[in-house]
Amino acid sequence: MYGDRGIPPPLPGPERRGEPAFASERTHEEMIRALAQAIEAKDPYTSGHVTRVCTYSIKLAQGMGLSTSFVKDLNTAAMLHDVGKISTPDSILMKQGPLSDEEFEIMKQHVVHSARIIRDIRSVSAEIQKMVLGHHERWDGKGYPQGLKGDEIPLGAQIMAVADSYDAMISDRPYRKGMAPAEAMRRLEKGAGSQFNAQVVSYFMALLNFTPQENSPLLRLVHEARQKVGANLLRTP
Repeated sequence: MYGDRGIPPPLPGPERRGEPAFASERTHEEMIRALAQAIEAKDPYTSGHVTRVCTYSIKLAQGMGLSTSFVKDLNTAAMLHDVGKISTPDSILMKQGPLSDEEFEIMKQHVVHSARIIRDIRSVSAEIQKMVLGHHERWDGKGYPQGLKGDEIPLGAQIMAVADSYDAMISDRPYRKGMAPAEAMRRLEKGAGSQFNAQVVSYFMALLNFTPQENSPLLRLVHEARQKVGANLLRTP
């Protein structure tokens, strides 16, 4: 699955390489933040994007009742999800207008570049690498770079896809103003079941206190998610 598409296979974590697993956590976090800040320094229009995607992703995972260890891995993945854009030409990254088809194909390669960069960080597990690699996959299998479908996509990547898309939609870009949060939510609603996992979208809507349209198939899911989110967040350490 990896080698035939030019995608590097995940490396095992340090505890599986015969190396000590007690490397400084502080050093690990500082390195991750430095990599994230490098891409934001290259593209000032995305300033704060990584931090916001981390915040949305962590709250979403906590609201879904996922484990502390999962949330920790997700935080690292969200910090690193766009680091491959350091290899994207400035003419594309900061273009003052929509990308052409050819330029978009080049932009899409940032996911593969991200995987190649982080695979050599010994403290980044294979699970984190898969989350980063999969955050532009689609629930219907029409995403990239591997065309994964449904639950083939790592759950962390599914969560980041919602968080990343929402923040991208509400943020200003050189060629457009960010849309209103309510409009961004409507687009997430429209993409539920095709671009996104509808269950993940429903929890995100419950967290942000957004109600789907009356005839939406998400209405019941959001109602059910609201009943769980509060209790799950109260159990968060």
